[in-house]
Amino acid sequence: MNQFSPIKVDLGPSSYNIFFNRDWAGLIKSLTTKKPMIITEENVAGYHLDHWKRIIPEAEIIIVPPGEQSKSYPVLERIHTELIEKGLSRDTVIFALGGGMIGDLAGFAAASYMRGVDLIQIPTTLLAMVDASIGGKTGINHKLGKNLIGAFWQPKAVLIDFRHLNTLPEREWLCGIGEMLKYGIIRDKELFANLSERISISGKPQDWIIIEMVKRCAEIKAEIVSQDERESGVRALLNFGHTIGHGLEAAGDYNLFRHGEAVIAGIAGAAYLSRKKCGLPQDDYTQIMRTIGRIPLPPIPREITASVIFEIMKHDKKIKSGKFRFILTEAIGAAHIDDSIEDSEIFNSIDFTLDFINNNADIIE
Repeated sequence: MNQFSPIKVDLGPSSYNIFFNRDWAGLIKSLTTKKPMIITEENVAGYHLDHWKRIIPEAEIIIVPPGEQSKSYPVLERIHTELIEKGLSRDTVIFALGGGMIGDLAGFAAASYMRGVDLIQIPTTLLAMVDASIGGKTGINHKLGKNLIGAFWQPKAVLIDFRHLNTLPEREWLCGIGEMLKYGIIRDKELFANLSERISISGKPQDWIIIEMVKRCAEIKAEIVSQDERESGVRALLNFGHTIGHGLEAAGDYNLFRHGEAVIAGIAGAAYLSRKKCGLPQDDYTQIMRTIGRIPLPPIPREITASVIFEIMKHDKKIKSGKFRFILTEAIGAAHIDDSIEDSEIFNSIDFTLDFINNNADIIE
């Protein structure tokens, strides 16, 4: 298994490293001497908790239900209660063992407990390795929108163990590929081309090439976060595909779509707007649509309409001065922020996205 040098997220006093396939017990001892708490979810616990308990035998454990619905006030309160009842103080380090949901939830618990305790991210999904575990975004969902309640809370380290990928269901694997395609579209044309060649709905591209691409995505995320920790500028580019995607997730009550699937659908809408608004070349547009069209997505129920999604999107935290801020691509490998899009154009892009999900073969060209 490949081992890479650490990637630094350069944030001055809040800087940290992303580590790959290390002697985890020795590394953790060098990183912290604080009292450890592992927060994970039931499915991840079944696969990986025993392994990490052997590495951190003194750790207390909190296990929450799987799924996006655990990113909620009641589950967060339960975590706070258990931390208090176990007598844990500021001399605590929380290990977030899981995918993006656990990283967000455990991260926000760390940010908010005792006004902030240390956090170490251990991502177990492809999506979390390339995106959610890096950059310090934490939070829970609200019934009116995704990730509306949260905080920026940088971890002390991110520990990426590629062996976790061996237990990923195909659906979760493809969710991670969706986020990786986003990085290629906004920043790295070669990365997008390599991913496009290897996507298959019948198996996982588990050779060393995909691991190299995971490292490349982590590098891009680290570079962007190092330039813009709190999304006041360039970091907003990482939201490509996410504005409509978050609307889809909320419209499906966080049960219908996984996050990566919603991002894939949102990429369709963003590509449509990019073609209309900034002249995305036809060849690039077709390549994007054909690539994401090979990834299966859940069909949309009739009650989830463009109007429903648009109303949800009005609560999106990316709205600034009453205007939607969309990330558009003028060519694969480049992107920019656009806040000049009219509501009618956004509505049309949502309509297009719904058509893509249910009938993508008919609208690729």
